[in-house]
Amino acid sequence: MTKLSLSALALIFVSSSVMASTETSFTYGGIYKSLKTAQKTEFSQLSLNFFLKETGTTNICPTTRVYLSDGESSYDLSVTKLGKLLLPLDKKLKQDHAAITLVTDKPVTCHLAMEIAVVDYELEQINPKKTGQWLLQFQAMYEKLAGWPGKYFMPEIIGLKFHLAQAERGGGVYHNDGTTTILAEPSKATFIIPVDVLSSFEDTGSLEFGAAVLKVTPILEK
Repeated sequence: MTKLSLSALALIFVSSSVMASTETSFTYGGIYKSLKTAQKTEFSQLSLNFFLKETGTTNICPTTRVYLSDGESSYDLSVTKLGKLLLPLDKKLKQDHAAITLVTDKPVTCHLAMEIAVVDYELEQINPKKTGQWLLQFQAMYEKLAGWPGKYFMPEIIGLKFHLAQAERGGGVYHNDGTTTILAEPSKATFIIPVDVLSSFEDTGSLEFGAAVLKVTPILEK
């Protein structure tokens, strides 16, 4: 999961410590702008996702209900088993008043983690040319979301993390001109390919993985 330290993108919320209070609200406006940016054609190979996580653990935030409201219109939002919050791009809501409300059975500290990943259909056939395009789009999207002057303080992308379906059949190799370069051992279900390695790939080469690639995310310099 990629986390940004920029205050504009750090969406942290805390439920009340009073046992009777189980609702916490935070504004939808900033998220709406981020979702709108992510849908631009120049980012067609990427997706912007938000996950509800319990702070300090690896658990999904234990919500009983999540809903979006602007004071006049209100509707429930869906959360997947992995904690992904399915957010709409709703321009009809009053942006100055729209808020997402989180309901829990008990007071809990959670955060909304943002993840930028390659869209699923791009993972069906992965080649060196695509990985270069992904790098460019990742960098451009982070800069766009950070705005000015935030983009000048953005950490650099140092690699792409590949998440494979099976740990026992993981790993990856690069083939070109009759030579094979091992990118990760077969026992690796998740591994990082550094930017300098990705940049060395030739478009005429090919990539082979030991199992289906489920997700590709960027790794930022710490």
